[in-house]
Amino acid sequence: MAPAGSRRRQRWCNERRAKRWVNELFTSYSYLSAGCPKTTSEAQARLPRSHDPRVTRLALELLPEVRRFCRSSGGCPSPSLDGGRERVISLLEEVAKEEYHGTRVEADPSAVVPGALWVDERNAALPEIAGGLRPARILPNEEAGVIRDMPRSVLLPQRDWPADLPVACNRVHPRRRKALYRRLLAAGLAVLLPASKLPVDPVAGRVLVGGLFGVPKKGKAEVRLILDRRPQNSVNRRLRWATLPQPCQLRHIILDRTEGLRGDGDDLRVYF
Repeated sequence: MAPAGSRRRQRWCNERRAKRWVNELFTSYSYLSAGCPKTTSEAQARLPRSHDPRVTRLALELLPEVRRFCRSSGGCPSPSLDGGRERVISLLEEVAKEEYHGTRVEADPSAVVPGALWVDERNAALPEIAGGLRPARILPNEEAGVIRDMPRSVLLPQRDWPADLPVACNRVHPRRRKALYRRLLAAGLAVLLPASKLPVDPVAGRVLVGGLFGVPKKGKAEVRLILDRRPQNSVNRRLRWATLPQPCQLRHIILDRTEGLRGDGDDLRVYF
């Protein structure tokens, strides 16, 4: 029950709204970081328990920031919704509508929380035929052998694997999965490998696989296709064959008065 007095009621409303937002934001972030589980059993296996001390600590760290964000409206609905609160509220409403335990998918990818969009062969920006590189043709014999024997050649010993393997975010509806895979194979963006050559999760007993999702393209109806390869990356060793400079290191270049430096770039429609 709300307390009496306008100031006490305002503080009470503000605190309730902040805690609600913390719960919903924490839930949505956990859902995405767990790889968008589709069933209750998957969610229970991947997500921390509510009584986990880490959950309490992170929630308490987030609460002061959300509390400050809510303070200007007193925690009650504001007609103007200025300061970006309208966008946050709309996102929370979309999170509340999202079905995590079923297989139904929103028809419009823009209705999903931005950051990881549903993707299929119809809305993904894919080339008809992709250009390919064959580094094994030009590398020395030892490096070329590593490339030809991937992924086995870069697999870490199982004793060096992380205790908690990352879970890939996969936002491809099961009914559209085969069509998207066929499109990737036809374009030369994917190849088939025997399961015997792929690493297996020792806990789940399943092959370690990545995930596919989309990110919005500015002013375009199609979305960029992103491969989430975190599970495989976490058990692969790094190839330190070349040390390439970062763009920020260009500022260390010293030029003579008669010299110049020029760089060019392009935002290609599709690039993999």
